[in-house]
Amino acid sequence: MKLFSLILDIFFPRKCIFCGKVMTDSGEVCKDCELTLPFLEESLCFDEMEPIHRLYCALSYDRKVPDGMAAFKFRGKAHLSAYFADLMMECMGLELMEEYCDCVVAVPMHSAKLRKRGYNQAQLLADELSRKLNVPVSRCLKKVRRSETQHNLSGRERRKAQKNSYGCTALHGEKVLLIDDICTTGSTLRECARTLRAAGASCVIAATVCKTPYRNSSVLVEDEQL
Repeated sequence: MKLFSLILDIFFPRKCIFCGKVMTDSGEVCKDCELTLPFLEESLCFDEMEPIHRLYCALSYDRKVPDGMAAFKFRGKAHLSAYFADLMMECMGLELMEEYCDCVVAVPMHSAKLRKRGYNQAQLLADELSRKLNVPVSRCLKKVRRSETQHNLSGRERRKAQKNSYGCTALHGEKVLLIDDICTTGSTLRECARTLRAAGASCVIAATVCKTPYRNSSVLVEDEQL
C-alpha cells in the first residue's frame, strides 16, 4: 500500500486545492495558501437574520477560495469535506458547541442533481460536523422542486427560484444546525430555515464554510424583504 501511494504521488502528484502547486508535505493546502486564507475576523456573521437565528461562516469567498470550493463541489473531490469541516471547527467549533443544537441538517440537493454529481457537498460537511460536535444528523429536509442553477441570478431571482423548493417531515421543537458550503445572498439558507420552522423547529442556526465578500448585512436584509 505504501509503495502504491508512492507511485501515485510520482505520476499523479498531489496539488494544493487553492493554487494548484504540487505538494511536498501531507495535507490538502500548501503553506503559502494556509497563511493567506481570507479568514473572517468574526465567525458570527449575522444575528437575528429571520428566520435564521444566527449565521456562522469561516472564510470570505475571495482570493483563492473559489478554486478550492469548486474542486470540492464540481471536480469530484468529495474527500475535501474533512478538510473544510476541520476548518469550520477551527473557526467556530466552540460557538457551535455552545449553541447546543439538537440535530444537524444539510441543505438538500434535488435527486436528479444528486445523481448527476454523485454527492451533496453540504451533506458531507454535515456528516463530518455531526461527528465532531457529537450531534445527530437529521435528513428531515428534502428538495422537492428542482430549481435552476443560481450562479448568475440576482438576489430577487435567487429567492424566487428557491421559493417552495423544500419539504420537511414534522419536527417537535428541535433547535437545528443548518449546514451549507457557501452563503451568497442567503436565499437558500433562509428558504430552508422557513421550511424547518414551519415544520416545527424552534430555532435554526446556520453555518457555512464561506460567504461572498460583497454581501453585507444591508444587502441580505434587503433581499429578505423582496
